[in-house]
Amino acid sequence: PELITLRVLSTCAAGQCRIELAYLEIPDGIKHYQIQPLDLETGQLIVLPQIKSNRAQLYWQAAQLHLLPHWAQAARSALSAHAALAPDLYGAAWDFILSQEGALLLEGNTTWGTGAWQTVRGPLLAKYAIDDYH
Repeated sequence: PELITLRVLSTCAAGQCRIELAYLEIPDGIKHYQIQPLDLETGQLIVLPQIKSNRAQLYWQAAQLHLLPHWAQAARSALSAHAALAPDLYGAAWDFILSQEGALLLEGNTTWGTGAWQTVRGPLLAKYAIDDYH
């Protein structure tokens, strides 16, 4: 009933599409998801220190031992889908399931939120000092 999903965030501007962020959404057993980011070049899982449930911790420990299967295919598919389906849309999130046969694209989302981005890369407005808003 709950699957680990690969989410790939892509952007397109001036005719160029690129992958900005990729991560696994891992169900933690309480209707929430933990995220496990990927190195965009290799598909290697990057370990984050904030593991919140025993079930998620087991997934993360198992996952970090290997490269993500079919990563290159998923990245190519996300870029192709963005360029073909929504080239004028700046950002999109593509959800994949990874099977033995390869990466299966489930859907594209335009309202993907900022939580995972901030968890992996830090606050979106980190470069602005709080004093700038007073």
